[in-house]
Amino acid sequence: MRERQEAYDAEMRKQQRNAAEQEREWNARQGQVAPPAMAAQPGEDSWQARKERENAATSASSITNKQSRRNTKPETEEKDDARRRAAPTTFPHCDKAFCYDNHGGVYHKAGPDFMTSPTGRPCHRAGTVWNCN
Repeated sequence: MRERQEAYDAEMRKQQRNAAEQEREWNARQGQVAPPAMAAQPGEDSWQARKERENAATSASSITNKQSRRNTKPETEEKDDARRRAAPTTFPHCDKAFCYDNHGGVYHKAGPDFMTSPTGRPCHRAGTVWNCN
C-alpha cells in the first residue's frame, strides 16, 4: 500500500511539473514572463502577493469603477429625461414621415401603427396609445 501511495505521489509531482512547463511555454509564446517557482524568503513578499497588490491597484483605478464622462449622460440629456418622466408624452403634430412629441422628440414613422423613438426604441400603437419598448 505504501509503495502504491509513493508511486501515486511521484506521478502527481510529474504531472504538476509537466503542467508548469506547459504553462511556461504558453506564456513564452504569448510574450509573457512566467512567475518564478521559488518560494519567498521570510520577510520578503512573494511574487503572488506583489501581483495581487498590483492587480488590486489596477482594478481600483479602472474607469469602470469611477464615474467618468464616458459613463455619464450629458447634463442636458439628464434634464430631458427628467422632464419626459414628469409629464406624459403626447404627439401634437405628425406628418407623413415623422411625429413630434410635446418634449421636442422626433419619432420616425414606419407605417400607420409603428414608429421609432428618438432613442431608437420601437413604438407601436395600441388603440389611441403609443407604447415604446
